[in-house]
Amino acid sequence: MPAPRRIQGEVKEPKAQPTPSATTSERRLLRSARRGSEEATEQIAELLWRYAYAAALAMLGSPAAASDVAQDSVMKALDSLERFDPRRPLRPWINRIATNTALDLLRSERRRGDVSLKAEPVAPQGAELLLEVIESLQGLEPDVRSMVVLRHLGGFDSSEIAEILGLKATTVRSAMSRGLTELAAGPLTAKETTS
Repeated sequence: MPAPRRIQGEVKEPKAQPTPSATTSERRLLRSARRGSEEATEQIAELLWRYAYAAALAMLGSPAAASDVAQDSVMKALDSLERFDPRRPLRPWINRIATNTALDLLRSERRRGDVSLKAEPVAPQGAELLLEVIESLQGLEPDVRSMVVLRHLGGFDSSEIAEILGLKATTVRSAMSRGLTELAAGPLTAKETTS
């Protein structure tokens, strides 16, 4: 996905790609699950969990918390599977559910004053860059982090993110611009210039 461009001092968000349709295999699985196939429901749950975990990990930075959020998100998705439009792809839908669930958890933790959601070291081999990206995302405010995750993991455009979060599209674009600027000035950039 192209990066935002700067035009006469203003950051322009790239045009969102048309919303992709569900793959044939996703449609088949959904049809089978709706007809009561336990195997298809399990396959959908596994697929949804992988997508939800990635979004939750990017939001929370904690594998344990991400796993819990992914599980909750999959349960919510499976509960509303009958209402899901099978022409739409699963990934943006579950990313939206997982991001909102993670955001709810972050807000709850903040209200309670709990700081237990600090990033935990998780490093499967070769995952250093991913860990650095997740760590950098943790430096953003939770609302801005959710916007970045929805945009770059979920594929939503700023007007869709605004609708999801109950904000104005201009607020989303402004906050994302600040957030992306913060990320660009963060530790990943510093490491790249010293290498």
